Amino acid sequence: MPPAHASNKEEKQNRMLAMLVDPQATDDSMLHYADVASPEAGAGEILVRTAAAGVNRADALQRSNKYRQPALERPGIARVAGMEVAGTVSAVGVGVTTWAPGDRVIAMCGGSYAEVAVVDHALAMAQPEGLSDQQAASLPVALMTAYDALVLAGGLQPGQCVLITAAASAVGLVACQIALALGANLVLGLSRGEQGRAAIAGTGAVPVGAQPSLRDELGALTGGRAPDLVIDHVGGDIAGQAINCMALGGRLVSVGRLGGRMLNLDLNELARKRLTVVGTTFRTRNLAAYRTITAGVQHSLLPLVASRQIVPTLDRAFDLPEANEAIDYALTSRPPGKVVLDLT
Repeated sequence: MPPAHASNKEEKQNRMLAMLVDPQATDDSMLHYADVASPEAGAGEILVRTAAAGVNRADALQRSNKYRQPALERPGIARVAGMEVAGTVSAVGVGVTTWAPGDRVIAMCGGSYAEVAVVDHALAMAQPEGLSDQQAASLPVALMTAYDALVLAGGLQPGQCVLITAAASAVGLVACQIALALGANLVLGLSRGEQGRAAIAGTGAVPVGAQPSLRDELGALTGGRAPDLVIDHVGGDIAGQAINCMALGGRLVSVGRLGGRMLNLDLNELARKRLTVVGTTFRTRNLAAYRTITAGVQHSLLPLVASRQIVPTLDRAFDLPEANEAIDYALTSRPPGKVVLDLT
């Protein structure tokens, strides 16, 4: 019979600390810091020992049970918050041949606010050399969101003019760099704050403040050139203003709705300019769609990260038990750059 201390050690190894979503969560609910059973790698999955996890605005909706990604969830276990991770592979499931324990990876996943995260093997990407764990953890959601919006939904072509709203956000700053790296010859980044506009200028994009109106400012900045592609993270009135500024045959991709879900749309303007408006989200995608986007990011964007054409912008790091404070800080301060949780 093995000694009791051996059994206790094994039991401890099968536990982890995590930030959990309350199943009965409301608007005022917070994530709960808890000791829970560590997951096992199922077929086609890997376990990642978390070094850092990115904080996203959607995490605030997660903690109030208003945002789910069913394709990334594991039914029947405690629901862990978070959706992107950087760390080291600790175990692989049946059928996984692309990864081995010790590999350093980044991934979009379900449940990154924990010491161990479960990741579909095809959603993991090799962590780019030369990046800290915190920098690496800031990339998966931004890269996948921007690639989906700019390339798959937006059809970005070299030589185009691109307007990105809320461009001082972590996703927006990455999107500015991607658009330039993929051949856009003019990228305009919208931000209300001076600090945000300075961060946008640092990417090589032209900062825009939308004062007194987006149409007037774009006309002054570009000499009358209109955006061929708009990546809109705001919605509401800003989306309407962007549509009024677009070039003939332009395309607007609606990614976020921070400024409102409703829009007064001039259908005559839409028809006259032959515009296309496309909506996109991850929450209704299946696993196959996530894998397709990941493959595109690996092929088209990770080389740009390796060559430093895409550089993540970090703002601040919090410890895992401070996840609620990190989310609140990201929501209220709206810093230019990424907020992360550090688990090292």
